[in-house]
Amino acid sequence: MARAHLAAFLLLLAGVECGHMSKTSKKKQIQHLKEQRMMERSNMRAERSAKKTMYHPIAASWAASGIECEAPLSGTDDFVVALASDDADPVPIFAAINSTLTNTRRRQLDFVAFVSRDCAPKLKALVRDHILSYPDDSHLPKAMRRAAVRVSVCVGLDAQLRQRPAMRALAMLANSTRVKRKELLSSYNFAAFYLPHVLQARRVLYMDTDVIVRGDVHELAQMNLDAKPAAAVEDCTQVLRKYIDFPLAEAYRAAAYRRVQAVTGDCAIGRGDGPRPATCEPLPRSMPANDTCVFNRGVLLLNGEIWRRERMAERIERLVVDFVHSKGALFRAGVSQPPFLLALANHYFKLGQEWNVRGLGRDAIGEPEWLNIAGAMRASYPKYARAEKVLTDHMAAVARLRNAKRSSLLLKKAAYARTTGGPAVVPKSVNPYARGDHYPYVCPNAAAAKILHFNGEVKPWRMSDSTVAHATPAEGALCFWTDLGGNATRPPPNPNRRHVEAEDAECANSDIRKCLRSCAREWHKYVDDLGLSHERRAE
Repeated sequence: MARAHLAAFLLLLAGVECGHMSKTSKKKQIQHLKEQRMMERSNMRAERSAKKTMYHPIAASWAASGIECEAPLSGTDDFVVALASDDADPVPIFAAINSTLTNTRRRQLDFVAFVSRDCAPKLKALVRDHILSYPDDSHLPKAMRRAAVRVSVCVGLDAQLRQRPAMRALAMLANSTRVKRKELLSSYNFAAFYLPHVLQARRVLYMDTDVIVRGDVHELAQMNLDAKPAAAVEDCTQVLRKYIDFPLAEAYRAAAYRRVQAVTGDCAIGRGDGPRPATCEPLPRSMPANDTCVFNRGVLLLNGEIWRRERMAERIERLVVDFVHSKGALFRAGVSQPPFLLALANHYFKLGQEWNVRGLGRDAIGEPEWLNIAGAMRASYPKYARAEKVLTDHMAAVARLRNAKRSSLLLKKAAYARTTGGPAVVPKSVNPYARGDHYPYVCPNAAAAKILHFNGEVKPWRMSDSTVAHATPAEGALCFWTDLGGNATRPPPNPNRRHVEAEDAECANSDIRKCLRSCAREWHKYVDDLGLSHERRAE
């Protein structure tokens, strides 16, 4: 095959010399031959990868040792809320736990926090002093009583994960320039994929530590997942091709499939994609379309039995190894997100958007995302047309702190012609907003949010109280705390919300401008009782 392409290339060059082809045709054919040659090399690399990559199933006893927990949750086989972080600061994890407990009506709630050895004693102290020591509430009506809570703080998960061959292969990239953000190589970045094996629970709710829970997680414990291995919130502002080189991914998938087909015995072909013996590698699924919407794993509901039965963690591991063998070309962005997206594409239960209202750690919103949010809001909220003008005007007022010229253009509605029906957009050479970024990031659907996700670089625990009260674009998102008269409403008041101040009475449809405040204020409500200053939290 290679000799044939070489001969074709030489003939093409001869044609170029003789002037038998137009310049455009010559360029196209040369480019085509180059692409063919690159694909041949990719296929050869994929075949080598398939031959030397062995399948390593996860045994049921895999996590029986190596993980140390102060209060093991033996016997817990129902619903567990899990968090994992290698950060030494325990306050974000405490905020996530406290907000979840404060807003649930579930009578028993189990938490497991996998942390570093530096963080463990500090988190245990916070849990002991501010959660487990909560005063007796037996005198209160049953509906108002606090849930019985167990919090298990565990260490050693990172060492356990590094035992997996896929994680060891990934560690070889620690000194490589192929992965620019080395923190993405952390084993904690893959912790969520192994939780059904570590906890052996019926259902596990995994959350990033930069979240605040405002809804009742009992709904997730009871939700029908249609026999899917996991549930997550779809994000159609991005598609799979942003993260994955599809031609290369198909080459590796086809090579892996041929390898599995060649195995004899209990792993013989003809068994489909159903259950296979533990020693047999699961058959690779067909590739999804490259324009398939992605989904965010910051909030991930894991269906434990089905996740283990379909060997989702092993599927992800296989893709990680392919990434290492592909010289880093397989994944275009991220390290843990692409294999997760490929393994679960079109094979997960879609949660409502309210379960992961994200982007609150950002300072700007891109034009496609703004249009997506604005369109969804118009469909759900009849009063959004008026609210949109308020949002854009307020965004302009806040943006004035960063760039007076940008603010001036924004106030004239030139930059928002596509969303507000204003005048035509001014030339790009004049309009600083021409690339579509709008400052600050405004979250108009926060009022209906059941989980707020502060993904992004601007974390609320790095902001002082004064900063939160008067947020600027560089200091995080603004949230719109009203339902605008739509069908979706914020979670009902819960008498157990001891950390949450009463809703601001002046936030009403009559003056919606007063409903636009820093999103970080909601996060701070759950740590105010700690008495920790911003300076101490930053240490």
